[in-house]
Amino acid sequence: EGAGPQAPSPFSFSLPMSTYTQLQDAIKADLRNRSDLASVITNEAEQRIAFFQGEPFSAQEATDTSINTVAGTATYTLPTTIREVTGAWYLYGGNTWLPLNKVSIELINTLDNISPAVQSPPTDYAIYAGLLRLYPVPSGAWNVKLNCIQIVAIPATGATSNFWTTDAFALIRHASVAIIASQYLHDPELASRALAMEQREHQRLLMREIQLSATGRVASHW
Repeated sequence: EGAGPQAPSPFSFSLPMSTYTQLQDAIKADLRNRSDLASVITNEAEQRIAFFQGEPFSAQEATDTSINTVAGTATYTLPTTIREVTGAWYLYGGNTWLPLNKVSIELINTLDNISPAVQSPPTDYAIYAGLLRLYPVPSGAWNVKLNCIQIVAIPATGATSNFWTTDAFALIRHASVAIIASQYLHDPELASRALAMEQREHQRLLMREIQLSATGRVASHW
């Protein structure tokens, strides 16, 4: 005789893996559709994403235009999401992006050593201790464009689709289930199974990052 109907696996949930809402729905399904865990799922998914933001596979190529120069100010704080700046420009005349040359902070310190400082449109930049240093000191207000390697942000809304809801969908799904099953449901069997799948996905992403790095590509820009 056959074994009869089998109970569905708590990991059998399948939807297009594209949005933050779909990721949270997958976690909920793995937790046997416990509707009372909605706020816990949201919190733990965010916590797991924040944890994995420190991994090398969580970076992507990006362009940042959040910095605007102020006349007489040479140093600007970089957004905390930026890991590495690979190029810089400033918008001159409202329509022309002029490149800035990357130099060492030591060179700028040597050149910019008189008071009052020389002010003009900048020509050079250096990165030091999370700061962007321009030389000469800007004499006006210009928008700065940075090409960079940037940490992928936690999804802002349920409709958000980014690295965490696509390539890292399974990692965040299983990592969240492992924590919730262990700490909230006290279900060691479910937690153990989720943890094993989390570790598998973690290794997969690490190996993919190594392979892409060898070809000169950035991990999450797939």
